[in-house]
Amino acid sequence: MSVLRITEPDYTNRYYRHVSSGGVNECIRVNGTSCLPNCVGYAWGAWYEMMGVRPKLSRRNAKEWYGYTADGYRRSSVPELGAVACWNGRYGHVAIVVGIFKDYIVVAQSNYGGNRWEKVRCYKYGRGYKSHGGNTAFQGFICLPDKYRVTVADKQTNSSGDRVKTWNLSGIYGKKPKVFTTKCALNMRDYPSTTGRIKEVAPKERKLYYYGYGAKVGNICWYYVQDAVTKKEGYVYGGKYNSGVAPYLSNARP
Repeated sequence: MSVLRITEPDYTNRYYRHVSSGGVNECIRVNGTSCLPNCVGYAWGAWYEMMGVRPKLSRRNAKEWYGYTADGYRRSSVPELGAVACWNGRYGHVAIVVGIFKDYIVVAQSNYGGNRWEKVRCYKYGRGYKSHGGNTAFQGFICLPDKYRVTVADKQTNSSGDRVKTWNLSGIYGKKPKVFTTKCALNMRDYPSTTGRIKEVAPKERKLYYYGYGAKVGNICWYYVQDAVTKKEGYVYGGKYNSGVAPYLSNARP
């Protein structure tokens, strides 16, 4: 079993540093010693990190990954945790599946010339999924070998050692979200902890969309929400479990 990365790798992580700079990543070097930001460099490094052995994935443009069957990995149209989601296009795009829900998947990805790391939703589109960047030319998933199948996210721990237990009520909310409103400026983080990276600060009285996904760390609840204006997604503090009140959100109960 392997551990699924759900937070941004630090800059010294050898799986995302180029081989010429003390790392083990053989993809193109794009930023000093790093292979990030680049979708190929991240996905290749993430598999190396999960398996502990050098992946046989392609290191060429993302659009060539799915068709490169010489790697010997199983292909599927059904998402699996840890799988590489592949899209066609001018250069294509690849990302790592970190969450699977009824109408969308959550992927961890890096974008050449853009964000070093982010976690985003990709909604169902036809027989596949639409990439966060709008690419609809979905190809499929490259799946991890069975012996490296990943541990689900609720087995992870945060930096304080508390177990992170996720919940998914998307079947109740469907495509119509519940709307929360911030009572004050509120940090939106990439991980359910005060140690998580702040993705944005949602201002007071900002509407946030909640689709039923969240996490409980110790006795603290965190809601995974989408900013109605910026469309950014992340975790916001939801108060103590069973307290009956979320101190910084209206219309929410932890």
